[in-house]
Amino acid sequence: MILLATYITLTRGTRLLLLNEYTYSKSGPIRAGGFRYSCSSVHKGCKAHVHVSRDDLILLAATEHNHEPTTYITLTRGTKLLLLNEYTYFKSGYVRAGGSRYSCSSVHKGCKAHLHISKEDVITLAVTEHCHPPSKYIRTKSGLYMKV
Repeated sequence: MILLATYITLTRGTRLLLLNEYTYSKSGPIRAGGFRYSCSSVHKGCKAHVHVSRDDLILLAATEHNHEPTTYITLTRGTKLLLLNEYTYFKSGYVRAGGSRYSCSSVHKGCKAHLHISKEDVITLAVTEHCHPPSKYIRTKSGLYMKV
């Protein structure tokens, strides 16, 4: 089976490979012509990596991770949210060390849950105590999500 690489672009323009809900950063060229992508959590000791040809074909995928994936969803109106443990978070700012702060989508209800995500798309801080149940979303035929 031939797999084509899928990419996402973060708000600051960083392009990441997306495979099985995990993200990978470009880490260098490979001899066969193409690039090696290392798991975005390589700094936490994850050794997962993918080799991609110049034509965006996945040549090799070592996908054993030592962590859970960071997942993003796009709503039908175009809003991008981070999804973690059934709760959604929106990008609410930046953190001094570099990266972004995501606040719970129910912050208007007084929820103080938030995450810090590094430039490499790794969760570096997680305050996940919520004062409400998670919202429910369904995936539409177009691949976008809608709140139920």
